[in-house]
Amino acid sequence: MKKEKRKWNGIRITAFNALMIALSAVLYICLLKATTYTIKNYEQLIVLNDDHMQLEEAARTVLKASDYLTEQVRLYVQTQDESYAWEYFEETSITKSREKALELMRRHSIIPSKEVSLTQAVNKSNELMVRELYAIALVASAKGHVGTTA
Repeated sequence: MKKEKRKWNGIRITAFNALMIALSAVLYICLLKATTYTIKNYEQLIVLNDDHMQLEEAARTVLKASDYLTEQVRLYVQTQDESYAWEYFEETSITKSREKALELMRRHSIIPSKEVSLTQAVNKSNELMVRELYAIALVASAKGHVGTTA
């Protein structure tokens, strides 16, 4: 008796099995590539999220420091208590939390349009500081704390 080779609709079962194994291998390789791509993107997302959190915290610090400076000037103008003016100068000269936060924001700035916005914000903040210093000088001059020179 002859051994008859099995066929399945004209295709040999061994050829079909080999085709299925090759197809499985290709799909496995595609799955590995997709997984490594996803892992790499996930790691980038983690880094970008950390940067975003640092920038958000720096922005809050800038806002708080700017508000603090304005509050110290307001209190000095209203009460004429010199300790508020000294607190203002200590923050602007020694602590410099606003400048440190702005520097952190500058280092992390990647997008040129964000750099322009940051520069505009710094310029507006500096303009406000000029007015605050003028207010302090006016009150100090009115109280006689500052001598005038011509």
